[in-house]
Amino acid sequence: MFNIGLKIKELMSQEKIDAPELAKRIGKTKQAVYAMLDKEDINTAVLRDISKVFNVPITFFFGNSSQENVDLLKKEIQSLKDEVQRLRELKLPERNDKALDVSMKFFEAAKEMFSFYSQMKGE
Repeated sequence: MFNIGLKIKELMSQEKIDAPELAKRIGKTKQAVYAMLDKEDINTAVLRDISKVFNVPITFFFGNSSQENVDLLKKEIQSLKDEVQRLRELKLPERNDKALDVSMKFFEAAKEMFSFYSQMKGE
């Protein structure tokens, strides 16, 4: 069995977060956090909150995750967050945008031409 309390202690130590601070971040009492640190398992909703605080996947608590793996995962998560932000900042055309309408007509015409060319080539 995995000792989730030990994993939480390890993360707290690495991130220099004490029990009262973790309690505040996950909306629990410090006594509840101290109790978690002695447990082998905890509620998955609480575990999800803790994984968000430390920016690690929830699977971190269920195996032998080295710090190197955690660092790689954190880097990947940050990269994905950056990409999501970049996509949000793009100005995408609205549904009633004339440029979108013209583009859709162009792609439909190109699709028809490709289909016709494929048929011609097959004969």
